[in-house]
Amino acid sequence: MARPLGLWTYILAHSDGVFLGGMEPVPAETWRGRWAPLLLLGALGMLLSEACSWNVKPLAGLVSRPAAAAAAVLAVYFGYTAVFAVLADLAIRYKVRDFIGLVLLGSVYGLFNEGVLADKVFVQGLGPRILGLHPLNTAFIALSWHALIDVCVGFTALRWALAGRLGLSDGRLSRREVLSCLALALWLFAWSRSRIVLGWFPGGIPFGLQAFWLGFSMALLGATAWGALVPGARLPAEGLPRAARWLLWAGAAAAAVSRLRVLPDPRAFITYGAVVLAYWSLFVLYHRDRSAAERSVLEEEVPPAAGFLWSKYLRLCGAVLAGYAALFALDQVVSLDRFFMALDSALIFGFVAFAFLFPLAATAAVTSRLFNGSLR
Repeated sequence: MARPLGLWTYILAHSDGVFLGGMEPVPAETWRGRWAPLLLLGALGMLLSEACSWNVKPLAGLVSRPAAAAAAVLAVYFGYTAVFAVLADLAIRYKVRDFIGLVLLGSVYGLFNEGVLADKVFVQGLGPRILGLHPLNTAFIALSWHALIDVCVGFTALRWALAGRLGLSDGRLSRREVLSCLALALWLFAWSRSRIVLGWFPGGIPFGLQAFWLGFSMALLGATAWGALVPGARLPAEGLPRAARWLLWAGAAAAAVSRLRVLPDPRAFITYGAVVLAYWSLFVLYHRDRSAAERSVLEEEVPPAAGFLWSKYLRLCGAVLAGYAALFALDQVVSLDRFFMALDSALIFGFVAFAFLFPLAATAAVTSRLFNGSLR
């Protein structure tokens, strides 16, 4: 057996192979080359949806049992991966490339997430209830956060990662990367002080829960990025295999039926279905003239010189944690709750305004495309 010092000397001397996971191109036909990017997309979708909003209330009773908490989060992660596999398949088959297309796809997903997987569009919330739905609940989260953050940011992040534009194979830490990490730390701390989160935890999120959530999130993102970002990896241009596609859609239909059965007022599901149909119709009509030669936002291939450097990723995580810790320490000296609650309220108002205005812009874009198409 090698001495510990000799072993570490060997590892450091061969750090490119250890940290990059090898720079040999991965054939696109292999499982890792074709499907590992979907695991990364699932992680991005879950973390942007749950981690960035501090939706940790269900884990409060499990924080003293880290293994049980990790198992619960992993189960949620695999659920998100299944949903985002369907979204990726739709994005590839419909050649989704621009902002309007992504938001329309994200809106359908948001309605499914909050109306089938959860019940937030049906439960009591701010504002009146109209035909069984709560418009403000539907606007904030389903038609704004999920559409803009989960899908637009998530798909763009995966595209940049696959194209090698995130610099994860470059050991240097640029000023822009540091500022981006500090901006993420500010976002995370701001939402940890939102009215919603403080309603769950009046004294603030317990420190142990914060540490678990941040640590597990960073570990999951790093592991999936390491698995996906190898030269030659890309999502298949034909989308999901037919059997997988039918299986996932059957699961979505079964989940919708289960939600319908437990609703106090099943008539609300009719209104909900009409809203989903409206957004789905806009999505399909917007992409009616797609060309088979076009490339979707997800059709990128990891270039030969790109990859994933664990040392770089850990430095990025360290910058985020340092910024978060600095804000946490400052909050102990000068309470920042009122400032961040006001900031979060302004952000929520912006999300709601976007959710109500975007359908008008999307309808105008669809009408313009249909009119121009009829003239050709």
